[in-house]
Amino acid sequence: MAFLMGPTQPPGFRNFGDTLAALWVVCTLAAILTARNRQFAQHRIWAIRSYGVTFIFFFDRLPLGFDFQDTTNFVSYVYILMIAVLVVPDVVSHWQALTTRRVVATR
Repeated sequence: MAFLMGPTQPPGFRNFGDTLAALWVVCTLAAILTARNRQFAQHRIWAIRSYGVTFIFFFDRLPLGFDFQDTTNFVSYVYILMIAVLVVPDVVSHWQALTTRRVVATR
């Protein structure tokens, strides 16, 4: 729907909608393909990303009550949401690997 509604939106919103729609399709398709190939660890990661991108449609409407001076601030806010949705779940799911020091055996 974002691709169909895009031409009626201002340029910043059109780019955001197209980017978000493409990102959602990629994440969801990757989740489906990895599940189908029985790569369940990878499926979990892609499914979490897909849910995160889906929630952007909700969270981008929260600040509409605030007065944005122009669309640039709003679009910047939404792109920050996109980055957070893609990075935070990866950091959380790999937290143990990020914080555990590897023991190197000496001979």
